Amino acid sequence: MSTPQINVRAPEEARKTLQRLGGHLRDNPEFLGKLEAFLDDYEGGAAGPTVTDRLADLEARVARLEK
Repeated sequence: MSTPQINVRAPEEARKTLQRLGGHLRDNPEFLGKLEAFLDDYEGGAAGPTVTDRLADLEARVARLEK
């Protein structure tokens, strides 16, 4: 697999995290799929609602049960 250099504009405090991500993407071919699935879930992509949306739904259900 080729590994071109990619420049990303991000806050300085994200540097180490982005470097770690780059290392995982380079060294583990399966990581990309996991990262994409996480981002789809986090952003509420085509797969459905976000984790936050699902937690809010669960909290509402629990609140109804507690009444």
